[in-house]
Amino acid sequence: MLYSFVSRFGRDRALAWSAAFHGIAFTCLTALFFITVHTLYALPFLVLTGLMLLFEQKRAHNVELAFFRVNSALGFVVFAMIVTGAILH
Repeated sequence: MLYSFVSRFGRDRALAWSAAFHGIAFTCLTALFFITVHTLYALPFLVLTGLMLLFEQKRAHNVELAFFRVNSALGFVVFAMIVTGAILH
């Protein structure tokens, strides 16, 4: 038997929690940007991160696209934001 959040509470509730956690993640990244990174060169990466999280949430029905492709690229975008902030700070 599979014990996952989706199998226990349903798809709609799982997507609602996913949206909430994406919002929390973006809020934390925004705080990171303003506290430590705060260079305009890294701002496009923060905006791109938000757009990718939104796109991932909208395309959640396609698990391969949303989770495997968008999520893997998202890590590199966040990394680029942090590196850009560290180098050009």
